[in-house]
Amino acid sequence: MIALGYIWKVVVNIVILFIVAWALDKLNGRTETLIVAVLGMIYVTIRTTQGFQSLAMVELALHHQEQIDAIRTWIDGTYQPDRAELKLFKRVRAKFYIDGIFLALISLLCMLVFFSRL
Repeated sequence: MIALGYIWKVVVNIVILFIVAWALDKLNGRTETLIVAVLGMIYVTIRTTQGFQSLAMVELALHHQEQIDAIRTWIDGTYQPDRAELKLFKRVRAKFYIDGIFLALISLLCMLVFFSRL
């Protein structure tokens, strides 16, 4: 079931990559091609920044939870912390890296179109 999530993420990103390539191929005018290529690079920058910021915030929250769990363990010796969120975070991080690879490909495609139409 977990593998299905990764396969779905790859398939969706391939479809997005093909849509971007198709849209850039259908543009005729030099000005509109340059504008759409720059907008594509801005889109990739925003998504990448948002993704890394989200990963950093979740990792920070997980470290805080570890500290809270340590304090609860000192207070109550029978407390057993649940580490299910750590496994979930690792899957989310792996899926973001898959997104990152495809965002890099979209960025390279936009740069190739941009510099070829200058």
